[in-house]
Amino acid sequence: MALKDITIVVLTSASVSAFVTCLLKICFQHLLDRRLNLDIEKAKNQFAQDIERLRGALELAVMQQGAMTEKKLDAYPGIVEAIYRIRNMARDVSEDVGASDGSCAKVFAEKVLDLEDALYAHRYYLNADGLTKPVHDFKNCAVSFNVVLGDIAYLRGQGKQANAEARHVEAESIYKHLDELFACVNSSMEACHGPALTASVAE
Repeated sequence: MALKDITIVVLTSASVSAFVTCLLKICFQHLLDRRLNLDIEKAKNQFAQDIERLRGALELAVMQQGAMTEKKLDAYPGIVEAIYRIRNMARDVSEDVGASDGSCAKVFAEKVLDLEDALYAHRYYLNADGLTKPVHDFKNCAVSFNVVLGDIAYLRGQGKQANAEARHVEAESIYKHLDELFACVNSSMEACHGPALTASVAE
C-alpha cells in the first residue's frame, strides 16, 4: 500500500474517531442536561409542595390559636370577675363583722361555686396558660373562708356573739392569705393576656 493511501486511511480513521467522539460528547451532554433539568424541575415541584404544606399548616395553626384565644377571652373575664367579687366580699367581712349575715354568706357561697364551675369548665385553657394552680389555690382558700363565714352567720343568728367574734379573727387571717393569692392570680393573668384583662373588672 502506497504511503499516500496509508495517509488517507489514517486521516479518515482519525476524522471518524473525532466525529464519533464529538457525537458521543454531544449526546452525553444532552442526556446530562436533560437529567439535570428533570432533577431541577422535580426539586422545584417538591419545594412548591413543601411550601404549600407549610402554608397550610401555618394557616391552620393560626386559625386554631385564634379560636383558642377567642375562647379564652370569652371565659377569662368571668373568672376574673368572680375572683374580684370573692376577694372584695371577703375584705368587707374581714373589716366589719356586721357584714357577715346569712344573706352575705349565701351570696359568697354562690360566687365560690361559680368560680369552681368556671375552673372545671375552662381547665383546658387555664392549663395551657399555666393558670390552673393560682386560680385553684385561690378557690381553695375562698372555700375555707366560706366555711368560716357560714359559721359566723350561724353563730350570730344563735346570739353567740363571742363565738362569732372568735371566728371573725380567723376570717381575718384567711382573708390576708386570700388577698395574697388574689395578687398572684392577678399578676399571672396579666402576664398571659396583659393588664387590660384584669382592668376590665373594677376593684
